Amino acid sequence: IGVDISKNVLAAAHSRINSNGMKRNIFCAAASVFRLPLEDACADMAAVIFAPFQREELLRVVKPGGVILTAIPGERHLYGLKEVLYDHPYENEVKDTAYEGFTFVRSVEAAAQLTLTGDAVQQLFAMTPYYWNTPADGAAHLQACKSLTTEIGFRYLVYQKQ
Repeated sequence: IGVDISKNVLAAAHSRINSNGMKRNIFCAAASVFRLPLEDACADMAAVIFAPFQREELLRVVKPGGVILTAIPGERHLYGLKEVLYDHPYENEVKDTAYEGFTFVRSVEAAAQLTLTGDAVQQLFAMTPYYWNTPADGAAHLQACKSLTTEIGFRYLVYQKQ
């Protein structure tokens, strides 16, 4: 089961799920992590990818002993984008977070460099929270960019429900 608040993301997922005439046993729903359309204790595993860790809802839907995988931005995730947008770019805060009812298992990091050209630069920007919080002059600097090279970095945190 896949859940996202964006109907556009769900449409893209549905298209990929059903590509090449192969019907897969996957269901996608438009919903919030604050109110998942799932029964109590129905999931052996939940993945929370760049979304809020909604502790109470995860406690409700994940079975005891079940696993939660979260993906959060690493310290320098999209730093090159921030250098274009802001006069004083900043690194993301990195911390392991304890959640009552869950045992922290491990953290794994992955990083790479990404180069985008043309429309892809603006498409990346539109996918980020920076799109909503960037001053007009920063957005104008990015609009003038024909290409962008930036670091991408992810932290994967694994928890087990007690």
